[in-house]
Amino acid sequence: MTEILLLSKLALGKLLSFFYSYRKENIWLLSERGHEARDNAYFFFLYLKKNHPEINSKYIISFDSKDYNRLSQFREDLIDYGSMKHHIMLCSAKYLISTHVSGYTPYMEFFMKLDYLYNVFRNHKRVFLQHGITKSDMPQFHEERTHLDLFICGAKPEFEYITQKYHYTKGQVQYTGLCRYDNLNGLFSSMKRQILLMPTWRLYIREQSFEETDYYKAYKEVLTSPVLSEILDRYDYKLVFYPHYEIQQHINSFKKLSLNGRIEIADFDYDVQTLLKESDLLITDFSSVFFDMAYMYKPIIFYQFDRDEFYEKHYSKSYLEESNFGEMTIDLKALYSSLERLLQTDCKMSEKCRMYSDTFFEYRDVHNCDRVFDAISSLE
Repeated sequence: MTEILLLSKLALGKLLSFFYSYRKENIWLLSERGHEARDNAYFFFLYLKKNHPEINSKYIISFDSKDYNRLSQFREDLIDYGSMKHHIMLCSAKYLISTHVSGYTPYMEFFMKLDYLYNVFRNHKRVFLQHGITKSDMPQFHEERTHLDLFICGAKPEFEYITQKYHYTKGQVQYTGLCRYDNLNGLFSSMKRQILLMPTWRLYIREQSFEETDYYKAYKEVLTSPVLSEILDRYDYKLVFYPHYEIQQHINSFKKLSLNGRIEIADFDYDVQTLLKESDLLITDFSSVFFDMAYMYKPIIFYQFDRDEFYEKHYSKSYLEESNFGEMTIDLKALYSSLERLLQTDCKMSEKCRMYSDTFFEYRDVHNCDRVFDAISSLE
C-alpha cells in the first residue's frame, strides 16, 4: 500500500471522525499486530470487559484472522483491521493501547515513522504494553522516537534500565507487571512432559535464501540429531519447535524434515501462552520469552551458537546476565548435556535461578492488569 494512500485514508478517517459520536465516548482502542489476540493487549481487553464494563474498550483484529473467534463474544466491540472504521476509531480514541509501538495503526512501520517525524497522535494517550520484557538497548523505543505517554514494564530491573536509558520523564515508565502474567500464576494441570524449543529471529537473514543460512542449518541439525531423539525416547518427552513470528513464513522448511515422532513443528496456529504453560522446560537462544518461564520457575537452556554475530548484527548485548536464569550453551554437546541433566531432575529449576527469579519479579500475583488499568487511568 502506497504512503499516499495510507495518508489519504488517515485524513479521511480524521474528517469522518468529526461526524461520529466516537470522539465523545472516551474510547480505549487496543491492538497487537492487527491479526492477533494472544498477548498482553488480548488479556488486558478481557480484563476490561470483565472488570470495567463501564470502559468503552474496542479491539482491532482482522476479521479473517484465526484469532478472531477468541473474541467473537465481543463482536460489537471489534474493529476490522485496516477498515475505514479502523481509521475513524484511530482518530477518535482517547487511549491508543498496543503491545507494539504504533501497533494500533493500520500499517505499523509506516505510522511509527510518521508519528516519530510529526507526532501525529499527540492528542491521544499512547500506551505501550510491550509483548515481552526488554533486555537490550533498543533505540527505536527511546522517547524521542515514540512520544509514548506510558511505557509498561514487566520487571523491576527492566523498569530501572528503561528509566535510566530511554529518556522518558518521571511517570512515563511504570512497573506494573505484564498483563499476560496474570494468567501464568498457579499450577497447570495441562503439563505434557514437553520441551519447548523457541528461538528468536535474525534481522540479518532476511535477504538470504533461508535454507542456506547458518540459522536454518543450526536448527535443522538440532531437530534431526539422533542424540536428541535418543534423549527424548529415554526420558519419554516430546519436543515442540516453535520459531519466532518472523521465521514462521519459513515453517515449511522445517516441516519437510524427517523427524522423530516425538518432535513436533508448531506453526502460527499454536498459542504461545499455552505452549509455555504446558511445557516443562524451555530451550531458546536470545528470545525474551525465557522471562515467562522464569516467572513460572521453569528451567531454561540458552543455546547461543551464533552469539557474536547476533550481538553485532541484531540486538546489542543484554544489560542482564542471562546465565542467572538458566544454563548457557554454545554447542550441541553442551546443549544435550544440560538437557539430560535437567530431565534427570524432573525439570526442576535450580535454587540459584529460582532465587534470582524472585528478586527479578517483585510482583508475583494476579494484579498486573489492575496496575496497568490504574496507570492508564492516571494519565492526564
